[in-house]
Amino acid sequence: MIVVLDTNVIISGILKPYSKAAAILHLVADGTIRLAYDLRLLSEYRDVLSRSKFNFAKENVEAFLNQVEQEGLLTSAKPLKIHLPDPDDEPFLEVALSAGVEAIITANKRHFPKKQYEGVNPVRNSSGALAAQALAQRVKPRPAYRQAGGIILKSNPAAEQQGIISNGVKILSPAEFLEVMKEKI
Repeated sequence: MIVVLDTNVIISGILKPYSKAAAILHLVADGTIRLAYDLRLLSEYRDVLSRSKFNFAKENVEAFLNQVEQEGLLTSAKPLKIHLPDPDDEPFLEVALSAGVEAIITANKRHFPKKQYEGVNPVRNSSGALAAQALAQRVKPRPAYRQAGGIILKSNPAAEQQGIISNGVKILSPAEFLEVMKEKI
């Protein structure tokens, strides 16, 4: 599965090692999910992870960025025809739409409001407290450099009511994403 990961999820996952965001980082590390990115996202990851207030080891930051580059999906993103409330979030949506990913995983779903642009409808549902635990028991590591295709969901009225959009991209919180993964494994 290919997704776009907002920087806030990466930071949260590192700072809170037992959080849902950390479970998502584990899924990236073991190859269960791949990250779609472009040079703007990679640059933001580098800039934010290198901030002195986090005090992350430079070699760990570089190791993460190298994995994203080696195993992720480099995308040539097309500009949006709309503007989001936070212009810094536009590259994430541009990459997601251009790469045809299944989801953008973010802790700031409000930055991607449904009424601002066609097709993106934030999913609102609850997540089970045991989602990360279930994933830890069911997820199997995959070898590096594997081929994986994005899962594109077909649009239909019932799916759109559940937050699935016509191009297959969902805006999900870390908890919601883990629920989706639990259903797929």
